[in-house]
Amino acid sequence: MTKEILIGLLIPLAGTSLGAACVYFMKNELKPSVQKVLQGFASGVMSIMRRRFMNAHGSSMF
Repeated sequence: MTKEILIGLLIPLAGTSLGAACVYFMKNELKPSVQKVLQGFASGVMSIMRRRFMNAHGSSMF
């Protein structure tokens, strides 16, 4: 059980760290249009996750 929890915590941590490293090292290399596409994708994912979280917890604040 403890191993499963550890793996469940490390996978998002690794993905977040790799994503942040890519953004940091490539911040001056991406075209503005590519940056806008990636930003739109990220905001869409966050909106979907927020809706699912709110629906799962029975809250309708947002």
